[in-house]
Formats: sequence, C-alpha cells, structure tokens
Amino acid sequence: MIRKGLKFLAVLAVILLASAVLAPLLFKILPFKFEKIFNRLVMIQTLAAVLVFVRFRRGMFGDYGLRWTDASLSGFLAAFETSVVVLTAYVGCLIGSGYAALRLHDLSALQWILKIANALLAAVVVGVLEEFFFRGFIYQSLRKSFAGKSGTGLSLRPVIWAAVGCTSLFYSLLHFTSSEKPLIGPEPTVFDSFRLMAAPFASYTHWENLWPAVAGLFIFGVVLNALVLRTGSLYPAIGLHAGCVFFIKLDGAFADFFNKSTLLFGSSKLYDGVAGWGVLILVGVLIGNSVSRYKKEIL
Repeated sequence: MIRKGLKFLAVLAVILLASAVLAPLLFKILPFKFEKIFNRLVMIQTLAAVLVFVRFRRGMFGDYGLRWTDASLSGFLAAFETSVVVLTAYVGCLIGSGYAALRLHDLSALQWILKIANALLAAVVVGVLEEFFFRGFIYQSLRKSFAGKSGTGLSLRPVIWAAVGCTSLFYSLLHFTSSEKPLIGPEPTVFDSFRLMAAPFASYTHWENLWPAVAGLFIFGVVLNALVLRTGSLYPAIGLHAGCVFFIKLDGAFADFFNKSTLLFGSSKLYDGVAGWGVLILVGVLIGNSVSRYKKEIL
C-alpha cells in the first residue's frame, strides 16, 4: 500500500511539475488563456498516465460493481424514485415551516421539458461517473490495499469500514475545492503555475463555514457505500446519487429558499444541516430495504 501510494504521488508530482514548466512556454505560441493551457496539460498527462499504468481487462467494470443483471434497472429506478419522493417531502416540510416558499417558474411547456431533460441527463452522468470512480475504483482499491496482498482480510468489518470512511472523506472534501483563480499577468511564469495549483484549496481556509456541508456529503458517501455493500452493485447507488442531483438541480424551479441557514435545517443545498443528514440516512435505509433482490454481501 505504501509503495503504491508513493508511486501515485511521484506520478502526480511529475505531471504537475511538467505542466508548470510547459504552460508558460506554450502560452507564448498558443491562442488560449494560461489557465486553460495549464488545466489541459494536467488533464492530457493524467489520461496518458491512466492508459500507461491502469491495466484494462475484460470484466474489470463488472468487478467494480457495473455488472448488468436483471435487477440492475429496477434497482436504479427504485433508488432514483425513492430519493426524489423523500426529498420532495422534505422540501415540503421546509416550506411548511417557513424556511422556503413554493414558487413555480413561469416557463413554457417546452422550456420545462428541456429543463427537466437537462437535469436528468446531468444527474445520470454525474451518478455514473462519480459512483464508478468513488464507490467502484477508489473504494475497491483502498479495500484491497487495507486487506493486504493475501486477501485473507477482505471480509473483515474494520477493513471494509476503514475503506468506506477514507473513500467518503475523499469524496466529500473533493467537492469543496475552490473555483477561484488567482490573477495571472500578461507574461505568466512557472510561479504562476504553482499559484494555480494552490488555488483550488483556498476554500479550506474557511473551515468554520464549510464543515456542515462537508459532514453532509461524508454521510451521503457512507450511505452510498453502504448501499453498494448491501446490494453488491453500483446501480442502486447510482440511482440514489442521480435522484439527489436531479432534485437539487430542479428544486430552485419550484421553491425559494430564504436566507435562514441554520445548523438544524442548513441551506438550499439540503445536505448541510442536521435535518438533511437525517433525510440522507432515511433515504439510504428505504432504498436498502427496497432492493432486496440483490445478493447481500456478507460482512
């Protein structure tokens, strides 16, 4: 595990250093913004590293939880529908308690169709990609590393839940990297490249405002991982994730959330308050009970 971790850090360091050096040089000959050049260099080199170091094999996606069965679609739909229904009821309670107000956007039928279609497409894409990456690749890799090469501890609870905890923490923190960018001058240098590297982590300096949302997404990550453990499949977790993303992308179209952010109810994000945490856990329990056709994993 230590060797793999050091190898990963070494590859990441080489990618970032190469991008830092090449970005100022390419800026002089390419008609793009410096930030775009730097980001594209990191992305291209990362994809190249994946192609070089990751061993793609037949059945790999199935091993990570994407094996399609007769129950996959029903598991996805049950999770999606449950999450949307429960979140709708929760927002209804917020409206009734005065933390939000019912308000429908004045849109044409076509605009509503396009808005719903865009939200649905985004929800499915986010659900598939993030669940495969976090609850598939990251979780399985951590679990195997924690268990050791012999594989004798793969079914031990401490090993599993240590991997779940690390995966969920990584998932949660990654959502709060800052989108703010430093001001880059007309003649960028390698130093500006390093400033771009540090910029995403600026939001963590305001931890006192950030931690309720971080805690909410950590709980959400644990719920998603527990659903994967219960079913042995990513599809119910994808459905839950997609349902929540779909609802959050649309909730502003029918409700106004007042600026009454408290630790109890949180904000319009819905997952940054104690009540929202409880709703996430409730959704996970309801979905776990509704997908009993999946083979449960023995912990």
